[in-house]
Amino acid sequence: VPAPPAQMMDDKILDGEDIGYVPFDRPKKSKSDSGTDVDDRLPGLPRYVRINTLKKSVNAAHKEAAAAGYQLCQEPNPPGNRCYFRDDLVPDLMVFKPKGKSDISRLPLVAAGEMVIQQKASCFPALALHPPPGSVVIDGCAAPGNKTCHLAALMQNSGHIFAFERDERRCDLLRRMMELKGASIVTPCHASFMDADPTDSTWSTVTHILLDPSCSSSGMSKNPESDPEALKELATRQEEMILHAMRFPALQELTYSTCSVHEVENEEVVLAVMRAQQQQQTVPGAKPGAKGGKKQKAPNHPNQHRFTLEKALPAWPRRGHEL
Repeated sequence: VPAPPAQMMDDKILDGEDIGYVPFDRPKKSKSDSGTDVDDRLPGLPRYVRINTLKKSVNAAHKEAAAAGYQLCQEPNPPGNRCYFRDDLVPDLMVFKPKGKSDISRLPLVAAGEMVIQQKASCFPALALHPPPGSVVIDGCAAPGNKTCHLAALMQNSGHIFAFERDERRCDLLRRMMELKGASIVTPCHASFMDADPTDSTWSTVTHILLDPSCSSSGMSKNPESDPEALKELATRQEEMILHAMRFPALQELTYSTCSVHEVENEEVVLAVMRAQQQQQTVPGAKPGAKGGKKQKAPNHPNQHRFTLEKALPAWPRRGHEL
């Protein structure tokens, strides 16, 4: 019986501010969800808007965009500042002209939570995981909630998503964002994902986990963390979080993503995790491939399966280094 796949990826392309329109005071930004708005740093970067299918159908969204004076074009990079086109990889993602040329943040659809300003890279983790409707899912580092909402849309608001956020104010932001966007299957959890006991019956049916943990923000911040020791500390916490996720007994798939461009937080983290789980699940003293080298439950490791690395989003041409 093949082991369940673990989908891990690093979205190295620039991931813009993941909050979008927030019709209330924002909490202080942290490295886990934002940095300087990428649109301010790179004026030529397109603006991406995801249609929130929890509240608005794709056809209705295009009609309302047309009523607001925007024209849907079939080819990329159309002329005119009020033209947009569909993204070729992420379903329901609309590509507008750069900030300053298209004022999409003022669209009523955005204010109503029916469209979500969300960079393309930010859409990749949920799209790669793509839990089917009815699944039980954990978003381990959820606030402000754009990825969480995307998960709910992919699941057609059927199933359950436990969204962890340890900061009280950010958890409140997450809760209000889910209400605004109609993500009724999301339960915000004011707690650290690392404190969730995988052996607790609450999590016994969790099959999918999305992890987008705190990182150096080197792909989106003007002043990212670059100190080698600090990066190593971040990477250690990232590894611990993935290994913790692998302990959930019913887990089938997980995604790991960052907004970092440092290998130490991406490929090296994944490599360390794959090596660690191999060491945990091999009988001590048995040579690899020997008759006595059966895989077994490691101590404190209720998930007995061996996870494998999946090539997520095969249509996306830019890949990390081979492990």
